[in-house]
This record gives sequence, structure tokens and C-alpha cells, in this order.
Amino acid sequence: MPLTDVQIRFLNLYLGLETDEPTEASDNPLEIWQSAKDSTDPSISALQATLKGYDDPILSRIAEYGLNGITDGNQVALAKAMREFNAAPAGDRASQAKALAGQADAYRTFLETDPRIALCEQNPFNVSVPLNATLGRALSRIIEIAARQS
Repeated sequence: MPLTDVQIRFLNLYLGLETDEPTEASDNPLEIWQSAKDSTDPSISALQATLKGYDDPILSRIAEYGLNGITDGNQVALAKAMREFNAAPAGDRASQAKALAGQADAYRTFLETDPRIALCEQNPFNVSVPLNATLGRALSRIIEIAARQS
């Protein structure tokens, strides 16, 4: 069973990955995404270390490439959409916002439906990998920001 947002927050506070100090929320999609990635990277790294040496194509791919190896291009497409959104002049901002929202939604759907993501999150190795909770929350925030601009 995946952890709830409250449980993840508690663990992150306990492990020192987050603080209880209030922080200003960014409206920069790149900053939001980077923060979410930074908070999931340690758990993905822990899972990668655990999976090294298993003779299974999916597990080996995760072990070697981490999340990048299983996102089917979503991560690269999202990064491109965020850069284009941030660089867009005022006249192009609405169309870039729609493109960003579409890509963020596609990535969120991928996280929710791809069996490899479920395998990472519900792995039998007792490694907590809260991808949907953390990255999904960031993607939802990015979609909200883009919606305000379109």
C-alpha cells in the first residue's frame, strides 16, 4: 500500500529531507519540478542500489537508469515544455502554458497508470519510493500554474 502524503511528509521531516519551516511557494514550474525530483532522488537511488544484480530486464533498467530509464520520454518532454514556457514572450505565453499543462498531465497519467512505476512504489525490497505522491503533487501544481497563464 502506498504511503499517504501525511506519512511521506512525516518521513521526510524525520529523515531531514524537509524542514518544518514555512517556505514560499514558487510559481516557476522548473523550481517546483526540481524540488520534487530532489526529494524523490534519494529513494530512487536506494531502489537502484537494491536492484543491481537482479537478472530481470525491467529491474535491470531501473537499476541502471533510474526513473529516466522508464519514463518513456515524459521526463525529457516535460523539461522541454517547462523551459519553453519560462522563455515564452507574453504573446506566446498562453500557447506554451497549454503545451506545458498537456505534458504535465500526460506525465501525471503515466505515473498513475504505468506498471513499472507501480513496481517501484510497491517493490518487495522495503524501499519507499513515493513517486505518485511527490511527483504527482508537483505536476498538479504545474498544471495549476499553466492554467492561470492560458
